[in-house]
Amino acid sequence: MLNDLRFSFRQIVRSPGFTLLAAITLALGIGANTAIFSLINALLLKPLPYEQSDQIVQLNLDTGQGPNAFAPMSGGIFLDIENASEQFESLSVLRNLSLNLTGIEEPVRLNGYEVSASYLQIFGLSVALGQDITPENDSAGGNNRVVLLSDSAWKTQFGEDPTIVGSNITLDYQSYTISGILKPNTFMTTGVDFLVPAAIAANEWKQLRKYDYVCSIVGRLKEGATPATATAELQAIKASLNEQYPDMMKEWTIAVRTLQDAYFGSSTPYIVILLVAVAMVLLVACANVANLLLARATARQGEIAVRTSVGASGWQIVRQLLVESTMLSLVGAAIGLLIGIVSLRPLAKLVGFAELPNIDLSIDLRVLLFTLAISIFTGILFGIFPALKTLNTAAALRDSTRSATSAKGNKLQSTLIVAEIALSVVLLVSIGLLLKSSLKAFETDPGFSDENVLTFEIERSGTRSPTPEDRTRFSSAVIERIGELPGVESVAMVSSTPMNGNQFFGAPFWRDDQPDTANSYFTGFDSVNGNLFKTLGIPLLQGRIFDERDQQPDSPKVVVINQKVVEDKFQDGLDPLGQMIHHDNEIWQVVGVVGNISRFSLDSGEQPMVYKPMIQWPWHTSYVVKTQLPPLQLTDQIKEAVLAVDSEQPIDRVRTLEQAVKQSLQGRTIMVTLIGIFGGIAIILAATGIYGLMSYLVEQRNREIGIRLAIGALPNEIVGMIFKRGLKLTAIGLVIGIVAVIGIGRYLAFILYQVEPYDPIVLAVVSLLTLLITLAACWRPATTASKILPSVALRLE
Repeated sequence: MLNDLRFSFRQIVRSPGFTLLAAITLALGIGANTAIFSLINALLLKPLPYEQSDQIVQLNLDTGQGPNAFAPMSGGIFLDIENASEQFESLSVLRNLSLNLTGIEEPVRLNGYEVSASYLQIFGLSVALGQDITPENDSAGGNNRVVLLSDSAWKTQFGEDPTIVGSNITLDYQSYTISGILKPNTFMTTGVDFLVPAAIAANEWKQLRKYDYVCSIVGRLKEGATPATATAELQAIKASLNEQYPDMMKEWTIAVRTLQDAYFGSSTPYIVILLVAVAMVLLVACANVANLLLARATARQGEIAVRTSVGASGWQIVRQLLVESTMLSLVGAAIGLLIGIVSLRPLAKLVGFAELPNIDLSIDLRVLLFTLAISIFTGILFGIFPALKTLNTAAALRDSTRSATSAKGNKLQSTLIVAEIALSVVLLVSIGLLLKSSLKAFETDPGFSDENVLTFEIERSGTRSPTPEDRTRFSSAVIERIGELPGVESVAMVSSTPMNGNQFFGAPFWRDDQPDTANSYFTGFDSVNGNLFKTLGIPLLQGRIFDERDQQPDSPKVVVINQKVVEDKFQDGLDPLGQMIHHDNEIWQVVGVVGNISRFSLDSGEQPMVYKPMIQWPWHTSYVVKTQLPPLQLTDQIKEAVLAVDSEQPIDRVRTLEQAVKQSLQGRTIMVTLIGIFGGIAIILAATGIYGLMSYLVEQRNREIGIRLAIGALPNEIVGMIFKRGLKLTAIGLVIGIVAVIGIGRYLAFILYQVEPYDPIVLAVVSLLTLLITLAACWRPATTASKILPSVALRLE
């Protein structure tokens, strides 16, 4: 074996051009695989940066509705299971909360969590200064007005002052004592400004409306407990209390998932698709290098025949060539590993995980072993064909044997080229389908106008505006002030702006005359103040929109519904105007019908929506401002307008609606970009392979071509012969690739939007592109063949 290694090393060093070409070809495939596997390793295989992180779990309600079945929990369920469960060391509520920090030069909105006293303990975390939230802080009779500040909020708002611990600050116009400062950048506190006690037992409204208190629940399992055993126990607890749950929750189950699965599990299908794509690139690279080695093996037939004649066995020859190909693959793997290391962080940034703290993106032993394994596998894979070919070269010095061997080699090379083309076609079709899906999505009419629309949020403190009337009055004043600014066309308040990726409210809907359909149909809903439909360009189809008479405390409960609700619930032709409907367990009268909108993203389709006057549901407020100027230019003026209404009211999440629409398709854009890169590499490799094969065939058939020219063949006929061979191989590869795409189409369907997996336009474009690439690859070998001089060619043998 050592002799084989020495000889292989000499062979590689003796042919630097060949070695470099083969190594770079392999490096592209191995590097892409290493980068994608490293991402999988960081997100799905490495444990999260906590002690025994596999024991940390997240609890969700499972609605049983497919891949998007998981729903948030509620404070009521937390209270039900907190003391009844025996599977957990500790449990904690986790609920998004925004509080206004005032009493400083300019009020700001801080974003954080309501948590239980055990929250940091679940993750094995501690505070950097001061003390953690205590069970007393979280209890009914304890001091609930304490706050843990994040490291970033401490530095940004309080100048990193260590004496701030123990002092009081004003959050939502109530005094909170700073009990501690969190350590910087931990996975579960990233982007968080503060933690405050959830104190469910201390808040009457949370207990009375405990199933409306939407939250997450995280916990740490006891030693020996598993997600499966915890799920079984919690489901039994829920079943025993089912009668007290809201109707829509009664059929739902409780799911317990590891924290890693809860946060990154949904990305698995997309990462698998990328892994398949880079595996195809690697196979194309293997086919390419195998063709190079086949050509080289033919050139080495004399050497191999001499070695055979002096006693080398067929197995020794095969082993030698496999060692050589494996060493070549290891060289490619070394370069590929560098490519993987360099591209990993940009790749992680592209898919949105690079900024997560404590997510280890380094190349560890698992990645190194993966790279080593695929390099050895690759070396054997592309080396086996030329190695086996050498078994037929014992009589290579005789013309007849060489001709037979060459014929067999040409056939094998042609087969590899067909495989390259087929794999490239699969990737190209996938790119085409995803690209067409994205174009379709971007061209989708969202049902509203996003041009020159600015959006922002206001979190209005309950102590500042305790009643719906107070909140509505404040909102109307803000709308009036902003409406007076130069360049503003119209302003409106909506509880949640379209495609904000943050909030969406929903409730069961049924007609008054169809009580049997209660809780079988759900709609989204938004509260509205001002002319939202004019501001967003949503057309009024029937009836009227809200006016001042609907925003009074004693106003009748009226709603505006969208056309989707009419299509779903008024199929019998009944005029919806004036009809009484049930929504969110209250009775409302329909006064208007408006157009549909895409609520979540451009490719999410149109959702049924119900709109209510703000006075009826004023608890979340966002604003949309239609402008004649670039929207972001008005940001400072809008802040001043809001401060003119209330000098301690900050605004937050300022952005254009156009930005929100684009970001709604960010995942799709990322997928197209990545697969496009891999597909581009594959087709370049395939084109290189076709070019190399055609050049090799011309070289091998110099004598034949010379004879043809000598007896009268025209140069154009020689060109046609070469092109015919290349196009024949391409046609076979095309057919195989298209059949493969149709076969795997159902696996692509879940990420396609308004495009069939076997879209004829995409298939036609890919076919034409592949043929054009083949023509380009065949052009130089064909023209070279047509210029062969018969007198020179006939002297070659």
